[in-house]
Amino acid sequence: MSLKEWSEAFQIATLWRFEQLRAYILKHMDSMAQDPFDRIQIADDYGLTDWLYPAYAKLCARDASLTFEEGRRIGFERFAVLVKIREDDFKDTIRTRN
Repeated sequence: MSLKEWSEAFQIATLWRFEQLRAYILKHMDSMAQDPFDRIQIADDYGLTDWLYPAYAKLCARDASLTFEEGRRIGFERFAVLVKIREDDFKDTIRTRN
């Protein structure tokens, strides 16, 4: 099954309050959703707040800068916060080298 299909199954399991099935599906979604933007979207869609911090950490730790298109995907406020965290981390790195 694709991540999209697992997400749809998760939505149905949540709607019908099938907690064991929901946990089973979530386990599969967790292993499939490696992209931090996918994880943020799924977290937002289904209220999985514990998925957000690891996704944010992955984005802040990567070498590549966040792009304009990525900012659109996650929203301006979230994008601005992540850029500030990355900038602060960069400043701290520069300070410790000097």
